[in-house]
Amino acid sequence: MKEIKPGPGLDYTVAEAIGWKHLDDKQLVGSSPRDAYKYSPIPCFSADLNDAFMAANEVGLFTPQENDRGSGPWVSLHRGPLGWFVKSGETCIGRGRGDSPALAICAAILKLKETGKR
Repeated sequence: MKEIKPGPGLDYTVAEAIGWKHLDDKQLVGSSPRDAYKYSPIPCFSADLNDAFMAANEVGLFTPQENDRGSGPWVSLHRGPLGWFVKSGETCIGRGRGDSPALAICAAILKLKETGKR
């Protein structure tokens, strides 16, 4: 995966990856009785750890998946000498650049979307 950088562009990409509909910098959150859409700002997934965990919960990133041998490997967040990364068992599935666990979570979400598996 190419290097990713925090910012609105990445936040929009993560919003799409977790299945959110959006228009520019706003997220579709519902409709009124008159079918007028309501929007709210897209969270800063790439810069805010709470927002990144919210996105991770949307796709079940940290939930072990069932497989033919029972439960799959746990997914966990780690800090190493090269920065933060997300692991599934012993496999690295997302690595952030710099000192950002939120960026590592975003990278893992995009990898999950790209491969369809952990």
